[in-house]
Order: sequence, then C-alpha cells, then structure tokens
Amino acid sequence: MKNASNPGRSHTTRVLCAVAASAALALVSACGSDTPSGDATGGATGGATGGNAAKGPSGTITYAGNTVQVGATIDVGDRLIEMFEAAYPDIKVERVEVPNDTDTIRSTLTTEISAGAGPDVYSGDMIWPAQFAAAGLAAPLSDYLSDDYFDTFAPGLIEGATYQGKVYSAPWYTDNGHLFYRADLLEKHGLEVPKTWDELIEASNTIVAAGDAKYGYVFQAASYEGGTCSFVELLADTKAKVLNDAGDASSLDSAEGVAALELMKKLVDSGASPAAVSTFQESEATNLFAGGEAVFMRNWGGLWGTVQDEESSKVVGKVGIAPMPGVDGIGYSSTGGWGLYLNPNSENVDAAIAFIEFVTSTEAQLMTATEFAMIPTVTSARNDPAAAENNPVMAVAPDVKFISRPANTPVYPAVSEALYTNMNAAMTGSVTPADAIKAASQQIDTALSGAGL
Repeated sequence: MKNASNPGRSHTTRVLCAVAASAALALVSACGSDTPSGDATGGATGGATGGNAAKGPSGTITYAGNTVQVGATIDVGDRLIEMFEAAYPDIKVERVEVPNDTDTIRSTLTTEISAGAGPDVYSGDMIWPAQFAAAGLAAPLSDYLSDDYFDTFAPGLIEGATYQGKVYSAPWYTDNGHLFYRADLLEKHGLEVPKTWDELIEASNTIVAAGDAKYGYVFQAASYEGGTCSFVELLADTKAKVLNDAGDASSLDSAEGVAALELMKKLVDSGASPAAVSTFQESEATNLFAGGEAVFMRNWGGLWGTVQDEESSKVVGKVGIAPMPGVDGIGYSSTGGWGLYLNPNSENVDAAIAFIEFVTSTEAQLMTATEFAMIPTVTSARNDPAAAENNPVMAVAPDVKFISRPANTPVYPAVSEALYTNMNAAMTGSVTPADAIKAASQQIDTALSGAGL
C-alpha cells in the first residue's frame, strides 16, 4: 500500500505491470511453466533450513507483489525470493511489479486473471477474499493445504480469509493505522503523546504556531481505499456502523455517522491538518512527515522502517509510534495487511503453493518482522522474543484497538467507494457531512440490493 519505487534486481526478473489491460496481459501471459498443476498438499511445508535444499516441486512461477521497502534499496519481496530460491533451487521466481495503490492493483489483476492470464501467485489486500472468490479470481488454498497449516496463523486471520467455507488467502503480514509523532518536538514543548483528537489538535497548533513544523497532522483522506481506512477508524470511534448485522443494508445514515465525518473535517477546519489532506495517500503523508514538515502522521505501522531510514528520512531517531487517538481516549486502528493468493490459471500449482508456504513460514516471518518492522501472521513468529525486540510497532500492539473494514461482502468495492468518495467530498467542502453520509448510505443500499443482498 505504501512506499517508494524499487531499483532493478539482479537475481529476479522485474517486469513493470502496467495498468493498461493490453500491456498487462502482454507482460504476464507467459506466467507459469509447462509443469501440469497438481495437489501440493504438504509438499513444501517447512521449507529447507541449514543449507539443505528441499525436494519437491520445480519450474518457474511468477509472483506479483507490491513494494514494501526499507529506504531506497531494500525490498521485502526480493529478500523473500532470495531466501526461497536458496531453499528451493529447482524453482525460479520471476517478480512482476505492480502499482502500490490497492485499487489499481485490484483492477489490474481482475483484468488479467479474467482473461485467463496473470501471475501464479499474487499478494493482495486482506479485504479481497470474498470479492475475489465470488468472481473466480482466486483459487481456494484449502483445496491444497491442510487444516494444520491454517492452524499456524494467529486467531481470527483465517476467518477473514474465508468465503463460503473455503480459505482463499494465506495471511502474509498484518498492519494497522498508527499515530507517528515527533518525540523531540513534544518534549521541547512539554507535551504528552495525544490520546484524544482534541489533544492532538491542541498540540498540532501549538507546535506549528511556534514555527517548529509546517503542518500538525497529516493522514490519508484522498478518494481511494486508504481514505476508507481513515474514515472507518472514526466511525468506530463514534460507534457508527456501516452495515447492519445481516450485512444486507446500510446503517451509516445516523447521528453517529455524521459525527464521525464532522470530526474528520474538524481536523482541517481547526488548522491541525492542511486542506490538501483531501489529496493525500500514504506516500504524500510519509514524504511530509519523513521530511520533517509534520508533527503527527496517521499511517501504517509497516512504514516505521521508512521514517527511520537515514537515506530517506530527516527525522531518524526523533520519532515515536502510538495507538490512534480517539474521542475520549485511545481510538481505533483500521486493520490492514496483505495475503497471498493463488491464481486459478496457474500452470504450476505445486511450486506456487511451495512459495506461499515458505513466505508464511516462521523463518520468513521472523525476517520480515526484524528487518522490515512488519507484523507476523503466524503465531510462532509473533511469540518469538526477537520479533518484539527488533520491532517497535509490535511493542505498542497490546494497546491498539482493532477495527475491520466491512469487507465480508462480495460488493465491498462498491461499499468502500461510497465511503471514500463521499467522505472526500465533505473534506473538500463540496457537500456537508450530513449530506455526504446520506449519499453514501444510499449508494451502499443500491449496491447491496443490486447484488441480491
């Protein structure tokens, strides 16, 4: 979801996956190998350690993954491929690069896979299982992997990856919205880390007025999926609900829903956030914060490595991370993260499953936790002391209050679009928060009824 572009790779084939369908299809139509697909259950569990290569699948697979970096040069996808190819020398992985915007990735993959092409394995947003399964864009992993494999993940993750009784995504890493803050500036002004929005607004205005920063609080409020993540946190904070318990109608048009959007707009109206925040995605917020121009930032915990990288950040050693603030105390953090999906068109399922298993192994998960500040999904890695010792994001995890997006519906893209487009309209001042909430609720109901829900 998040970071800067990558340099070239020496050990993998990098292919730029364009948004345009014709270019995308041309780039990935040759994915897979001539090896016929088959049942890979248990074929690669555990990988290889101690220099002993695993026996089993062979061939070439393509992997499409967004960029998760530390600084300008080190990418997690490259590290994982390097480790995997060392453990499985008979399998080669060609890296297919995709844009870092989740909506663009979804559109590109939908076009490719629907046309019978696409990468063998792709990383995708954790909110995709229901929509991708219903559209035939992902193969059920539970047809190839045993219950013992799925039992290795932290509680609740597999439930979110399940649709109609089958598991469609292997959770790769989880992430949550966090409050990044300039610890040095708070100390200078004798201020505590804010736990409420009013405290954040006051601290922002105090430090900006003193000339110690250009902006107070930067976050994601553009008209895209990240805007939904920011908005859902405030909706939870005001106790608003997007859908009813049955998931067949909107519950958004309420006093609580309006209060959430009024609070979001208050961040700009108070001067704590710039008006341009309505155009900010993750990268814009990160660039300002890492550039030393903002006091606070809402962003994903996985960006900790970026703001602490000496090559890309001016605030190294000056930053702290905390749970999101709320109305009356610690607020809610939208749950994010990515999983690994199997393309139904893959011609080398054995090797693809081996790659999925390796990336979700304890060995690989500990690497991503300690080197990239990512939150592991497997219990063994989460409980390893090395993960917490080398990952400040995990240190604050016990205090985080998690909230999920309403993604357990095949029409989630339409639900999310209704949320972020109307939220953004209110943030730009083109409509009132009350009118934006009413319009979003109506659009959600239309999408649900059109799908027969």
